[in-house]
Parts: sequence; C-alpha cells; structure tokens
Amino acid sequence: MSLAPDQPDDPIEVTESQPKTVSKAVFACLSWSLFFVIFFAQLGISVALSRGFGIHVPPGWIGGLAVVHFYLARLAADAILKMMGLSRSGKTVEARGRTVALAEGEVDEDEVVEVRCPAPFITKLGVMCLVCCLLLAGLFVVIPHKLMRGTVGWFYVLIGFFALETVYCFYQRWWGAPQARADASGIRGAPVGFHLRTQFVPWSDVATCEIETYHNTFGKPIIVRPILKGWDGTALLALDLRYTKLEDQERLVKYIRAKLPKPKLDLWE
Repeated sequence: MSLAPDQPDDPIEVTESQPKTVSKAVFACLSWSLFFVIFFAQLGISVALSRGFGIHVPPGWIGGLAVVHFYLARLAADAILKMMGLSRSGKTVEARGRTVALAEGEVDEDEVVEVRCPAPFITKLGVMCLVCCLLLAGLFVVIPHKLMRGTVGWFYVLIGFFALETVYCFYQRWWGAPQARADASGIRGAPVGFHLRTQFVPWSDVATCEIETYHNTFGKPIIVRPILKGWDGTALLALDLRYTKLEDQERLVKYIRAKLPKPKLDLWE
C-alpha cells in the first residue's frame, strides 16, 4: 500500500484590518443633530436666566454663537464616533534628526519654500469682515440708542474689531509675509498661538524636528505641524500652518526631511 503525498494546505489570505469609519452623510447628520441639541439647550438656558434672574441675553448673541455651536457639534460627533471605533481622527508624529545618512531628496542652496494662506481665502475673509462692519455700523445709525438697552458699548467694540480684521486681511492679501519660509539659512514662520511677529530659526540651531500630522474623522490629513527643537531638546519653533494648502505644507515637510534626513529611531540601525 502506497502512501499518498501530503497535500499542501490551502493558502490563507491575510488582510490588514483598517479602522472603520462612517460615511460623510452619517457624520453630517450626526453633527447637525448635535448642533440643534446644543442650540436649543442654550436657548433654554437663556430663557431661564431671563425669567429666573432677570439676566437678559441679547438675541444677537444667541444667533452669533451659531458658528461656535456648529464647531462644537462636529467635535462632539467625532468624539462619539471615536469612542465607538468609527473615527480615524488624531495625530501621528514623525521625529527627524541629524545623522550621517543620505538625505531624502536634494535641495539646491538657493531653493526657497514658502507657505502662504490662499489669496482667495484671505480676500473672502476680508470681504466678510467688511460686510459685518458696515452692517453693524448701519444698525448703529438706524436703531435709536435708547432702544439698545446698554449695548452701545458692544457696538463700538464689534465695529472696531471687524474694522481691524478687514484692514489686517487686506494687508495680508497684498503685503503680508508668508506663514512659513524655508531656505538654506533656516526657517522663518508664524509660531502657534498669538504672536504679532514671525520667528526665525537657523538650521545650525536645529537638532531634531517633530512633524505632527493631524487627520480628520475619515483619516484624511488636514494639517501638518513641524516642531523644531534645539540640541537641548527644547522647542524652538512650532509652525502654525492653519488655513494653508495641504500640498504647500507637504512641500515644506519635504524640504525639512532633506535637511534632517533620517528618523530618530533609525539612528540605532
């Protein structure tokens, strides 16, 4: 009796599981539902304060906070989906450090990379601020001051705020400096937070760079934030690249990778 040779096992297909996400329609539906919940909750609180304590909340404030409510609703929707394992939002961090390894790509000594806010975006923002300023000024002239019930000061504040924002937007549109600029000498850019001036860091002061990439609910990169650190590990400059194009941010990151060629974790290889 002869023994039949062993038959090979059937190949097992190995698939890499990817985090699940909801559709954009479901996310929009959840966001709008939470928006109305937050809006009517604030409306109820305003009525309770008015009737119980005599604190009058101007209707303009309730309507003006709608943008804030919508932003909070999207954050809440993403947080709920993240707890359910249906969101890819979050950030990834890549650490770059100086090493003897070859650079990823080449950059010429005279090559310059600039990251700017898109001109159409700044123009639209400036026009919106100008419209708000003119609208408030018109209401301030038309409405009798005796009917404003102590809100005259707020009109001055809001008119001045939108006027300054209008001037700032149009200044940035034609004469403003870029959000970030990298060349052979170093990087100059706007730091994260409130700063009136840009900051310059020469390459000689940079030891490492942490590149943080933030993703939305569906796993798509939405913003990249390079954080330059010195030889003692302190942060020298965290670049604020909000409202700039993602492709421009990626060009800047590519330039940084060429200057700081290899991840820190690879230094032990």
